[in-house]
Amino acid sequence: MASILKEPALKERPALEEALRKAIDNRCFQAAVRLALLLNLPEDEIRSLKEQALKQIACEYRNAVAARNLAREWEIPRAQLEEILTKAVREFEAAGNVKQSGPAYDINTGKYLTLNEWIQQFRKTFDR
Repeated sequence: MASILKEPALKERPALEEALRKAIDNRCFQAAVRLALLLNLPEDEIRSLKEQALKQIACEYRNAVAARNLAREWEIPRAQLEEILTKAVREFEAAGNVKQSGPAYDINTGKYLTLNEWIQQFRKTFDR
């Protein structure tokens, strides 16, 4: 996808790079992905930003619809998405981040689910 975007004009590039830095500093990973694509950054950097955005949307915000839509938009296969989310759960649990890994209300089930339970539920409903 990065190759089909036009290279930004030289005078615009510093402003886009600054916007990218600010987006990352402010943890606005979806915006960072879009800016990285405009800047035609290397694919591994874009992939890393996409993973951070998916972790944030799914694990921090627990927004299944947005996570599913981003994965489809960015053409991330289901198996890779599951790997990203499983890794994120382990990271949150290893860090002892109770706020993120602990129970939170899930509007779809009407129950309080831990992050691990939410991910399991997300996997079951991914194709919907």
